[in-house]
Amino acid sequence: MSNPVRDCPICRRGCRDTGLALGGYSLLECRHCRFVFAPDAFEELPDYDAVYETDDYVTNQFGAPASSGGRLDIIEHPTYAPFFGRVRPGESRRLLDVGCGGGRFCRAAQSMGWDVVGIDVSARAVAFAQGHGDIPISRCSLQEVVAAGKRYDVVTAFEVLEHLPDPLAFLALAITTLKPGGQFFCTVPNWQHEAVRRAAIVSWLPPVHVCFYTSHALATVATGAGFTQIAVGSIPGLTVARGLGGHLRRIKRRLLGPDDQLGLWMHAHAPGLGSQSPGT
Repeated sequence: MSNPVRDCPICRRGCRDTGLALGGYSLLECRHCRFVFAPDAFEELPDYDAVYETDDYVTNQFGAPASSGGRLDIIEHPTYAPFFGRVRPGESRRLLDVGCGGGRFCRAAQSMGWDVVGIDVSARAVAFAQGHGDIPISRCSLQEVVAAGKRYDVVTAFEVLEHLPDPLAFLALAITTLKPGGQFFCTVPNWQHEAVRRAAIVSWLPPVHVCFYTSHALATVATGAGFTQIAVGSIPGLTVARGLGGHLRRIKRRLLGPDDQLGLWMHAHAPGLGSQSPGT
């Protein structure tokens, strides 16, 4: 028996049953913004310390971070390269990385001149990050940052929105955390990629990932939260490496074209001074 129709968490319009399931959870799709979500997983709270123990996460997030070459690999990595290409530190360079994990982006951003702070919900990830550098990284939520009255020039959230049953509420908090006109940058898996639709890795499935984005859905949620100057782009799924191997992979990506868009990035601005919130 299919799930009853429920309103879209982003645009509050009607949804349809996709007939698909991930991790045993049925998926709904918004008829308007094409946002896909697993509503029956919304009330479950994953153990992120356990997620961070998986082989996939340990390999990708907890690798040796100390060498300058390692930082360059992160700066050139497909997930992070769009950020470093679009957002540069100026006189104001306070950056908050939400869901910082083992801190690999934080260390790379610091090396590029950013004044970085990281937060994560996982005690294991935070302990690892604190042991590999001098960046202030703590176990806390974005709500706690807002309650402390701290403000940043840039907020980043790499691979975070897909974990959240209420992305609008999260983005509203992100705007509150930003200075007027501040910048927000995030990445998410691309629902239109076959590897995401047919995922078998536990950390990619509900109840860990509960929301799935197309480029249209990602722009829609940013607009609904009140962001302006919204840009959305794609992230290739192949790992970047320097030398001949990296060159061959870049050629392969060009040949594969849009079929290799494993992820999406979104870059937006908070309203500036004197701006009105949506609906005011």
